[in-house]
Amino acid sequence: GHALGMHSYSHKYSEIYSSREAFETDLDKIHSLIYNETGIDTMLYRFPGGSANTVSRQPMSQFADILHSHGYEYYDWNIYPGDNTGRAYPKEAIVSGILGNISEYRAAIILLHDSDTHGSTVEALPEVIEGLLAQNVQFCVMDANTPAVQQISY
Repeated sequence: GHALGMHSYSHKYSEIYSSREAFETDLDKIHSLIYNETGIDTMLYRFPGGSANTVSRQPMSQFADILHSHGYEYYDWNIYPGDNTGRAYPKEAIVSGILGNISEYRAAIILLHDSDTHGSTVEALPEVIEGLLAQNVQFCVMDANTPAVQQISY
């Protein structure tokens, strides 16, 4: 199965993190777009750059509060094999970055990217999935019962 979550409408850090109002405008746009196109009223969100990003000059806790006021939950990740470094990233590094760290977590959320510039990520997936299954990892669809992996605390 799968779940659909929100990330951002614009993905322009300098805009969405400039103020509470700007963040809420972007949030409303992405929520409306997803709902209007799919009929899914998703409650899942991932901050661009993560909740502990170094881009926002505003406290990220205020944006988390906005999400919670709408009944949304945000999720970060606890496994990131580094596939979004802006350069060609080796398939082997993605595989080892995931398989070598998965046992550290009871509930793992893996951050991967799937755009046209991340071909090695797509190539790594069969080996990653096989390796996770060999380690008896259970795959779950994210929903309201998913433990929230979050990088900020307040």
